[in-house]
Amino acid sequence: IEQFSLTNLTLISIRYFTLLKLEQQKIRSLTQTEDISIKNDVNTLDFVKQRLENYKQLIDGINIVFNYLIKLDAPEEQHKKVIELYSLCDLYRQETQALTEQVAQLETYQKNLLKAQSQKTIISTETQDETSNIDSLPIIGWIVMSLVIMGLLVVLFSRRRTQ
Repeated sequence: IEQFSLTNLTLISIRYFTLLKLEQQKIRSLTQTEDISIKNDVNTLDFVKQRLENYKQLIDGINIVFNYLIKLDAPEEQHKKVIELYSLCDLYRQETQALTEQVAQLETYQKNLLKAQSQKTIISTETQDETSNIDSLPIIGWIVMSLVIMGLLVVLFSRRRTQ
């Protein structure tokens, strides 16, 4: 088993790199999209948050693999390849902060959007209330006018009777 451990762990680390790259691309493409329907969708935020968590778990997993890889007694040439892969792993680890910031920016964008939508709803509700008040004014005016006219007619008819 030990004679194949370097090969097996290298293959496992390559699989981790592939998965890391896929998660990274999903996060970047969805947080940087210009498509408003995607950007405004709450499901997008939930999805990228989950992808970020997966990314962090993959980083933890590949670190475990590299802990084993570094401890292996390997020829110099293979040890250099392990060091190269480890430096690639370090780049992905550093990328975690940038991805976290992108997810946070999307979350802030959606919070601001929600706040703007709720303010717009409040304004439209107030406008509807004012409009309904304005709409009811003519009706009240007609009622008042009708009462005044009826009152005048009553006064006119009662004067004619008395004359």
